[in-house]
Amino acid sequence: MPMPRTQFAKRSFFCIINTDNRVTDHRLKMNFELTSFLDGDIETAVQSCAAMEQRELLEELAESVGAATG
Repeated sequence: MPMPRTQFAKRSFFCIINTDNRVTDHRLKMNFELTSFLDGDIETAVQSCAAMEQRELLEELAESVGAATG
């Protein structure tokens, strides 16, 4: 069964709806309660994705700056 795919910013992440009433985002290594998630309580997931995106972009910037000066 294919995993649902969602876009966030420029990067993609996968969410899996599990049989035990939870949504799992393996990229974030986090689980969310399915009913709350479906009711729109997604702020934690969105903030976690934003934080991961910022970390990854900062890491890429640091690498590119290091490569340019190195």
